[in-house]
Amino acid sequence: MTQRKTPTDSVDIGFTRRDWFRVGGLGTASLALTPALVDASVDRTFGRAKNLLFLFLSGGPSQYETFDPKPDAPPEIRGIFKPIATNVPGVRICELLPRTARIADKLCIVRSMSTGDPNHESGGYWVNTGYRYTGTNMRSVHPSDWPTFGSIVKMLKPSSQVPFSTVVLPEPIIANPGIFLPGQNGGFSAGFLTKIPVVTCRSGQPGKSNDPVKPMKSIDYTPSVGFPPDPPSASI
Repeated sequence: MTQRKTPTDSVDIGFTRRDWFRVGGLGTASLALTPALVDASVDRTFGRAKNLLFLFLSGGPSQYETFDPKPDAPPEIRGIFKPIATNVPGVRICELLPRTARIADKLCIVRSMSTGDPNHESGGYWVNTGYRYTGTNMRSVHPSDWPTFGSIVKMLKPSSQVPFSTVVLPEPIIANPGIFLPGQNGGFSAGFLTKIPVVTCRSGQPGKSNDPVKPMKSIDYTPSVGFPPDPPSASI
């Protein structure tokens, strides 16, 4: 039995050997498996995917307005939009996505994911880091926060020019009054990492094709002092 803890040791989650086999192929836990635990018959290729686009809709369209219409729910729950058929028998999505419906056979739709947290801040933190949110809602980043997966990618594969290893579009999520939300920025909130790998942020006005991509360097962070002042050219 092993124990996994948060930075503040506030939550203990036990995993047995059986648990590791069950979840090993579902996330980063699979990286911890040694070759001796991997079935020799499994194809050892990484696959053809070279990039990952993570679309995080903070306060955006809900599941019943996208991939889980819930046609049998009460009217006040399911909303005004109707489900439509896709090119996969038995799979229906919202009528707002007619083109997506034509390529549903290329998708893997997961409707069972739920954080059990209705708040944007804490729920978003959970999704972007994989760990429960601690502290009060509407707080800014803290040294004890878990890093987002974007920060980890940037740390493991540093990049200072195109193609960047991690890019955030169009800007980090900041709540009123100017609170830099933890865990909801793919790479900006590096949490307890000793060196904050700041991702490249492309900002500007929509529709301007000549808006340059602005690279940003890593920022030294001292918990007792805080973040250094942003340089004039920074766009965060």
